[in-house]
Amino acid sequence: MKTYQIAVVDDRKPDRDWLAEKLAAYMARQGLEYELSAFESGEDFLAALRAARFDVVFMDVYLGGMTGVETAQRLRALDMDCKLVFLTSSEDYMRQGFSLNSAHYLVKPVGDADFEQAMENCRVQPSCQPPTLTVTVGGQTLEVDTREIRYVDVQQRSAVLHTGAGSLSLSVSFSAAAERLMENRRFLLCYKGVLVNIDHIAAQEGEDFILGDGTRLPIAPRRRREILAQYRAYIFGGIGGAV
Repeated sequence: MKTYQIAVVDDRKPDRDWLAEKLAAYMARQGLEYELSAFESGEDFLAALRAARFDVVFMDVYLGGMTGVETAQRLRALDMDCKLVFLTSSEDYMRQGFSLNSAHYLVKPVGDADFEQAMENCRVQPSCQPPTLTVTVGGQTLEVDTREIRYVDVQQRSAVLHTGAGSLSLSVSFSAAAERLMENRRFLLCYKGVLVNIDHIAAQEGEDFILGDGTRLPIAPRRRREILAQYRAYIFGGIGGAV
């Protein structure tokens, strides 16, 4: 059974203790294993990232020293895949929070239903299985975790999957690969021959989407309104809710 690695970054001990209690109750009900790491500052959390990786991070916005938003920006530069939940006493930074691909935004004091929703958005559930795509590369069949795919484009008439570990040139056309991936609503056709995984979009700037690694992908001018509407619907509908 998977053991979830979960972190809480909050400079208030009562809030850290509250989260630990709620998390223990939720994981016990779900029958899931987990390890919780607590950090009092963004600096301590980022130092831990040198040797650790977390599935879920609960981040207080108003930290002493480096703010929660600044810490989350540093986190996203290192890891686009972990689920991020902001904790705050105000909704002032909600827009920035969602721009960092957060799964939820919890306003203190947090109700039980809101906490449950955050955990569901993070896909911390016993039935959760990584969605995969079966592909053939150089005559070899591989199972690719679709969450790791940042975008797909066309090179020499073949579809190329771009992941954090590198690029894979497939033995199928772009349209064939796109048709299979677009069954999952996290994938968005942003331009002719370009399919982006919304989970890896860090920002939208003018006519481009900017990914966490700095890659810029164009937005089709004639479909701009439709594309941005689909992008916002996914973001504000709860990241991580698509399988």
